[in-house]
Amino acid sequence: MDEKELIRQMKNGDRTSFDRIYEKYHVPIFRSAYLICGNREDAEDVLQDTFVTCWLCIGQLRNEECFRYWLFRIMTHAARKKAKEHGQQLPDEDVVRKMDHIAASRNPEGTDEYERTEGKIVLESAMLKLDQSSREMIVLYYYEEMSVKEVAKTLGILEGTVKSRLYFARRKLKRLIQEGGSREK
Repeated sequence: MDEKELIRQMKNGDRTSFDRIYEKYHVPIFRSAYLICGNREDAEDVLQDTFVTCWLCIGQLRNEECFRYWLFRIMTHAARKKAKEHGQQLPDEDVVRKMDHIAASRNPEGTDEYERTEGKIVLESAMLKLDQSSREMIVLYYYEEMSVKEVAKTLGILEGTVKSRLYFARRKLKRLIQEGGSREK
């Protein structure tokens, strides 16, 4: 059964269709929520809020082809709400320090695997230091592989705004990675 049919059935209250949609999307939604929020607990809350809202508001979705963007829009709104609850734009500093500590304590073996792991840690640490708007852009564009048009549709903003925010987010991220990579380990 294709996704459009699952969504139609979900609109009619079919719980099995909802479960199948959840199975398809819960990992990317959680990953994106984690990267935007910066901690597991908030990401789990955002995941739950996203799918509760999805179930309750699925009838408002007019075009089944837009489901993915609609779902990620719900997620980004839930992540923003969670950040406001904490009165912060940045994730918990303990998470950033923990990731920096893990990166610094790695024992290099000179293997490609180590370098990929190290690079991933440096990237994630830098991501967590970005402001929420920049993290949203990077997560949706690079991690979720959405086009500029798709990001604009998901966030309800103009394509030019997405391009501008992506440009500045990339610059910030590059600077943070360079700062992180230049530390003594």
